[in-house]
Amino acid sequence: MKELELTVRISFYGEYENTATYYIEIPEDTPEDKEMDVMMSELNPLIFDEYGDYEEWEDGNISWTLEAWE
Repeated sequence: MKELELTVRISFYGEYENTATYYIEIPEDTPEDKEMDVMMSELNPLIFDEYGDYEEWEDGNISWTLEAWE
């Protein structure tokens, strides 16, 4: 497994709220053109675990952006 550190920017109502760091693991043999899909599928549940209780998700008032990964 390959461990990655991901930096995510969280916004509420279009305004910056927080920058969070998450650590995920993806298989070593993940093709380069599929890495982003695998990273997002691993990252999405982590973000919703932390911010999923907000009703603003349904209205699109909370958003997140993957800023960096290494």
